[in-house]
Amino acid sequence: FLPLNACPLSQGSTCLSKGVGQKKWARPTMSISDAELSAVTAEVDAWASKNVRALDALSEEHRAAIDELEGNSSSLSQQQLELDDALSHRSDAAKQAQRVVAGLVSQLEQLDVEQQQLPAKRAEIERVIDQESQSLASVQRAITEQEATGERRSVELAKGTSMYRKWLGLAFERVGEDRLRLDLKHVDPSSPERSFSFEVYVDAKNIYHVDKCDPPTPGLAQLVAHLNETNNFAEFVRTVRRKFQESVPGREGAPAIVTQP
Repeated sequence: FLPLNACPLSQGSTCLSKGVGQKKWARPTMSISDAELSAVTAEVDAWASKNVRALDALSEEHRAAIDELEGNSSSLSQQQLELDDALSHRSDAAKQAQRVVAGLVSQLEQLDVEQQQLPAKRAEIERVIDQESQSLASVQRAITEQEATGERRSVELAKGTSMYRKWLGLAFERVGEDRLRLDLKHVDPSSPERSFSFEVYVDAKNIYHVDKCDPPTPGLAQLVAHLNETNNFAEFVRTVRRKFQESVPGREGAPAIVTQP
């Protein structure tokens, strides 16, 4: 824009604008020729055109600034949305972290309670171990006693067989790892070398068992039960020998011989 004092009509004449220089409207004192009027008109047109171009340029600048501001505003809005989303995610992460921390605190409290209970649990475990140790000692003593009893019975068995080998024609033979076969002779007067036999063994519970008795002897189960009650093997051998003798035909108590007609 041109300043008011640059008005082309102000040169060589009184300005038509009211209030400039605090002057009132005045009628020109000189007449203006057509040439001068044309020159003034051309100058005014040039001035107006120049100011229009300046206004257009300024308008373009303002429009560009507005477009830039609008673009910046859109970008800022997008950034705001991204920040809000990031803040939301951070808030969720913070809540998750709080839950994790709360869980860890709960676990620590539980561990603290368990740690406080450890002395009592340890005392209980030590008590149980002591009881088990005592039970184990009792079992070991029982095993030792059983082994001693088994050894005593083995010795008794050996003594019995040794005592009767000479007088009763007794011979014995080991069968397998834990059985003893007893052969008795001098039972049948008509056939002194005839063999009467049975097998005997002692199980893990130190119980006597007798089988493969030849010839079969009535009441053998009762004799074995009595043997386990008394642990007197020598008496058992004498009794079985007597039963064998009673089974020989022609002896007292022996079954009668039945002859075919």
